[in-house]
Amino acid sequence: MTAEISIDEFETETIQEEREHFKIVDDAQAAWAMRKLLGYQKKIEENKTIAEAELQRIDAWLDHVNSKFDSDIGYFEAILVQYARNERVVSDRKTIETPYGKVKSRQTQPKYTIDETEFLPWAKVHRPEWVQTFEKPVLAEIKKQTEIEHTTTLGPIAMTPDGEIVPGVRVDPAAINFTVEVDK
Repeated sequence: MTAEISIDEFETETIQEEREHFKIVDDAQAAWAMRKLLGYQKKIEENKTIAEAELQRIDAWLDHVNSKFDSDIGYFEAILVQYARNERVVSDRKTIETPYGKVKSRQTQPKYTIDETEFLPWAKVHRPEWVQTFEKPVLAEIKKQTEIEHTTTLGPIAMTPDGEIVPGVRVDPAAINFTVEVDK
């Protein structure tokens, strides 16, 4: 058996090999690479625009053909709920099951909605046990009042001016991040 390789596969492999060996060595080559990057990103955006237009057209068609069923769906849901409500009262049936689906009923708990601007001032005076107070570290103050020390065993740590290690504070070393931004 002989393996056949198409010209497209050969060209793709050759281009990939060239890409692996190419290195940018000056600003002119960086500008060329940036132009190529911009071109590929623009092509992707064009493809997305075309796809979005087609999706909108399909969604509009789907909404149009399905809209004529909305009133029928509403009607049948309403009469099924009415029947289930009656069955819950008369026979204490919480679920109506058919081969095609179920109508379930469930008792819910009362839902409280609290306007905190009105409630909190009153509760702090009359019912303080109804109010929670949260404690949270103040990172800005920690940064301002500590120094970062590098240790061999613990790595970078936060230390007070008195030389005390601050427990529970982990310091990740600073890093340089690179971002490629293409002007559009």
